[in-house]
Amino acid sequence: MTDCPDIHPLVPVHLRKSLSRGIAREAFELAARDDGDMARVIEATAGLTRHASNQRRVGTRLRKLPGVVRVARSGDGLSVALRTRREMILLDDEGEQFREEVLVYTRVRVAPAPHRRRYSMVRVSFSPHALQRLVQRSTCGLGGLLRLIDGEAIALFGRRGLVEQSGPDRCCHRSARYDGVWAGQMDHSMVGDHWPLRYETDRDRRIPTFSVRTFLSPEEMSPSLWLAWQGDDSLSLAC
Repeated sequence: MTDCPDIHPLVPVHLRKSLSRGIAREAFELAARDDGDMARVIEATAGLTRHASNQRRVGTRLRKLPGVVRVARSGDGLSVALRTRREMILLDDEGEQFREEVLVYTRVRVAPAPHRRRYSMVRVSFSPHALQRLVQRSTCGLGGLLRLIDGEAIALFGRRGLVEQSGPDRCCHRSARYDGVWAGQMDHSMVGDHWPLRYETDRDRRIPTFSVRTFLSPEEMSPSLWLAWQGDDSLSLAC
């Protein structure tokens, strides 16, 4: 497992539990003050070309936008990670289940093409419950939780530690940077109505999304999940 900064292993478990709700709420409040807008990201990349100098200028503009947590080269274009705080509506086959505020991270890759640009997106979302469980069950620092989650999202975009998908609820687990795994589901979320993009099909309006529901420490893992997390290839399944 990769070590992370600001680890405080000596904070008592009971203190972590009592503080977890407030720490998670603070992270959501900070995200709301620096809320991103994908439409502005798309507009900022309107003049993107393959030239290195152009991409440096566009990257500089992007880094100044609210909610942008990372800008990097990606192939012939750029990759941008944007954080937003949104209300998520979770649906099943029978209709709406419930609504909750989530932190949504969208990675958009922008590739220049003749007379246009191509955009591809994936997402990771974190529920308040997931943040609370990380505080309670890990040795993460009790300050700077939003910055920590920014880093977790970027690691997940790299398909870090895809370890198991199991059960009738399609639960998917991916390794966290701390000792444990994020547990959730692979869903689809919709693009924004105001985004200045054209879509070839309705399917293009759906963004693959890993919806993180909770954090599991080794003590909460099933035996098969623990073995997969340890790197037993015979038990590792792709989501």
